Amino acid sequence: MAQQYEHGWWKNYQADIQWYREVAERIEELVDPYLKIQDDTRILEIGAGPCGPISFFKSNYRYAVEPLNDYFEKEYADVRDSLVQYKKGIGEKLFFEDSLFDLIVSDNVLDHCRNPWQVLLEMKRVLKNGGLIFLRVHVYTVWALFMRKILEWFRIDRGHPYSFSRKKLIRIVGAQKLKILQVEADRYLDKWLMDMRSGSPKRMIKSLFLINSVDFILLITK
Repeated sequence: MAQQYEHGWWKNYQADIQWYREVAERIEELVDPYLKIQDDTRILEIGAGPCGPISFFKSNYRYAVEPLNDYFEKEYADVRDSLVQYKKGIGEKLFFEDSLFDLIVSDNVLDHCRNPWQVLLEMKRVLKNGGLIFLRVHVYTVWALFMRKILEWFRIDRGHPYSFSRKKLIRIVGAQKLKILQVEADRYLDKWLMDMRSGSPKRMIKSLFLINSVDFILLITK
């Protein structure tokens, strides 16, 4: 159901997707103190969408797993880097050997998955010892999380089967015996004001009911 939602969303998306380049630059800046991305760095992106930030890393060993890959490789072939090996698949069952990757990217994906806990376990399995995971997830306050549960229960928001608070996300990462190196988070007040001033009815309604999300970034190692 979430995949159907995503497919419909991208079919109606008309804007430029070069913002993926900015995401790649931000990821590289964040991991740089721990890992220098070079030609031989092995990188995996889970849920890459049309092209993902993986298209903009300078490495000869880049792989992407995406459940809607059949659609994206047809409709977005012109924006993909042909050197990236895009494969149809899901994060819960990665078809790679153990301890293969230096860097794994999961950008706004975990809350779309059937089993986020299994996705994290698979990330851990295919990550080298000392490798890095870039994980970005939209998170909510306790109140917003309660409201999100109602949306999930009635399947109003079909694209997001799960919702997380900061504490919940940190807890499930820790439960996989993964170490958090760095944490970054937007301020809820800033996001609330941005949504209220956006002019978008949907975003303004979220603000009125205090169910805004913010970006939460974890840099993780094994």
